[in-house]
Amino acid sequence: MTATVESVPLITSSILSKKLAEGIDALVLDVKVGSGAFMKKQSDALTLARTLVQTGTRAGKKSWR
Repeated sequence: MTATVESVPLITSSILSKKLAEGIDALVLDVKVGSGAFMKKQSDALTLARTLVQTGTRAGKKSWR
């Protein structure tokens, strides 16, 4: 078992800080959902996807989910 936190803001910052530091021009996101994925519920996965796209866009990057 790992010590993970299901906090959308923390997950968003963790993912995007790495990607933005790489100097990307655009970001394509594949947020998985289900029993084998980090996000178990579809509603949580959609919230994460929307937050990732919004944050990426605000950082000046083209973002898709």
